[in-house]
Amino acid sequence: MEKGNRIMAVDLGTKRIGLAVSDPTLTIAQPLTVLKREGNKKDIPKIIQFIQSYDVNTIVIGIPSSDRDSFMAKSAERFAGQLKEAYNITIDFIDESMTSIESEEIFRMAGIREKKSRQMVDKIAAAKILESYLRQRELKGK
Repeated sequence: MEKGNRIMAVDLGTKRIGLAVSDPTLTIAQPLTVLKREGNKKDIPKIIQFIQSYDVNTIVIGIPSSDRDSFMAKSAERFAGQLKEAYNITIDFIDESMTSIESEEIFRMAGIREKKSRQMVDKIAAAKILESYLRQRELKGK
């Protein structure tokens, strides 16, 4: 099966995974969904379903570049390796520093309580990761 033209961003957390997907023209990042973390063996097949449903050809995973030796950085690299093994797809990493904090601030400014916004924060953070990635691609002329 030929892969499509979209890019999907993954905001990998310890409790949830935020997903966002680009439009086919690779200009708009759209928040997609939030998955409850159940471990890589259960999470990866769910993500593969989204990859196939949205005709994704590249995955971008947010990683804290300020501390590449952190638990979350190592976890993201392990996740990427297992995803690549399960489904041969291009995987890139991008600095995700501040994306969750920026997302939380959006909801605070809108007056949405933290408890209600928690689920949305992760997919907004994924969209911010994807926006950064798409902007970098555009600057590089891809």
